Amino acid sequence: MKELTNIKCKCGAHTVYRFGAFLQCQSCMALYYEVDGKNEELPDRYYPSSNSTADILDQIFAPVLENISAKVIASLQAGKASEVYVPYLNIITRKKEDTLIPAANIETTSGSLNGEEVPVLQYSDIRLSKSSDKSDCPTDKIAEADAETASEIITALAPEYISEEIYYVQLKSFCFQYKGAEYRYLAYGDHVFATKGNLSEVLEEAGKRKFIRQLLNAILILGVVVCAAITFCASYIDAHGLFSMFIWNTGYMCVFRFLGAAILGSFAVRLFWSSLDNIIDTNMMIRKEKLLEKAKLTFGGQYKMEE
Repeated sequence: MKELTNIKCKCGAHTVYRFGAFLQCQSCMALYYEVDGKNEELPDRYYPSSNSTADILDQIFAPVLENISAKVIASLQAGKASEVYVPYLNIITRKKEDTLIPAANIETTSGSLNGEEVPVLQYSDIRLSKSSDKSDCPTDKIAEADAETASEIITALAPEYISEEIYYVQLKSFCFQYKGAEYRYLAYGDHVFATKGNLSEVLEEAGKRKFIRQLLNAILILGVVVCAAITFCASYIDAHGLFSMFIWNTGYMCVFRFLGAAILGSFAVRLFWSSLDNIIDTNMMIRKEKLLEKAKLTFGGQYKMEE
């Protein structure tokens, strides 16, 4: 519950309200925290994403393009990308967890992220990230700190420590649809993760293709063995019998020739698959680049805004 105070804000306004241990000016939205009877303004610290929008789209799509159908990429719909700096407070909980909790109006901020839920983060996620005391993005891309939300969370968690800064972490949301199903990804710092659905759900069955390849390899190896046996052993067996081939010297000659031919044939099969893989890899690189560009086009020109 907010309570009007008689405190004058740095901006000159007398519209400073108290929310528990927090105070906030309703004119300039400056946030204060009461410490030992003193009202200390919490300075801002901005943590931009380590990756551009295009880089994040690469991370979302590139790992799955080898096993995804071009029809799937062509069928992606309603691609949306949005971003906003969300204010966080760094707290240490009773369980000694070093956590970042959102200090913004959750509903309003969620709307800025295409309805994405604002997550609780770990301080370790941004500890080594570059930061600045100023932001170079438009004000509509910065969510306002909300003293009431922060006070409610602090009251509920009763942390052992509360930071003396507001950490503005840039969150980027990506969502698209495929066959009526929605897929969502969230990115911050150098982290990218799925929050709803996952592209792996629409991948072609890699296991099925692997089985087919193993079956073909077995057929080729079997063919090599059978051909070697017919070429070097069949006539001897017809003339002297199977067991004689392992007793007489002339039989051993057939066996050694057969083994040599089988080994060389198996090596040739492996060389065939290796050459085929090289050809496939080269074509796959070209295919991945084309599919990745098509995936980015789902988001229109949004991924080029930062370039």
